[in-house]
Amino acid sequence: MKWTREILCALVYLKSNRIAHRDVKSKNIFVTRDFNLKLGDFGVFKEFNSENEMTNDRIGTLSHMAPELLMDMSLSEQNIYQCDVFATGLVLWEIAMRK
Repeated sequence: MKWTREILCALVYLKSNRIAHRDVKSKNIFVTRDFNLKLGDFGVFKEFNSENEMTNDRIGTLSHMAPELLMDMSLSEQNIYQCDVFATGLVLWEIAMRK
């Protein structure tokens, strides 16, 4: 439960700063010495600069991509945040299943 909260808090922080990670996966989540989780590797992040900004970028790891990213359509800022949440759900499932 603690790790779920830590990762979701990281996503909330990013969204509040209009940043999408775009590559949430277990290899990009790090465990500290105190057994806290930290989201890292911001190599493909997207910062949204204007309201109603759209993107056609399909960036991330295929195994953790939301279905929307696989469709040929423009995605809104909100869609991209939702894709980060989808990928986070997969990571939390991996943690629960010890994958």
